[in-house]
Amino acid sequence: MSFAICIACGREKSEPFAPCTFCGLCPESDNVAMAKSLMFSDQFLVLRDCGEYHVSRAELERIAERIRNGQPHVFDDRVISDLIWQKVQLDRDKPRFASGMLQLALWLFVPVAVVWLLVFLVESL
Repeated sequence: MSFAICIACGREKSEPFAPCTFCGLCPESDNVAMAKSLMFSDQFLVLRDCGEYHVSRAELERIAERIRNGQPHVFDDRVISDLIWQKVQLDRDKPRFASGMLQLALWLFVPVAVVWLLVFLVESL
């Protein structure tokens, strides 16, 4: 199970993008909040010179405690910008449901129309 903390109040939640049940913050409302929320979860992969690792639950709990005590967390703006850029690229590249449905409708419409036309022509003879 995933572990995350709210970027606003420091309370525990199950997923980084889930609304906070304590303060009501919904990170999906903007890209910056989504990037920060991802960073405050065990799903965030940290890359360092010595390798890569996921943020530990203990580290997240320390950050959460500081937030609950009123100490704001200082985020690395470069990491936030990079995460936002990656999200924009994913959003741009992912297939759109509507266009997929349109293609499906066209693929179904053409054969059905041809069969209907053939049946109509055969019956009219």
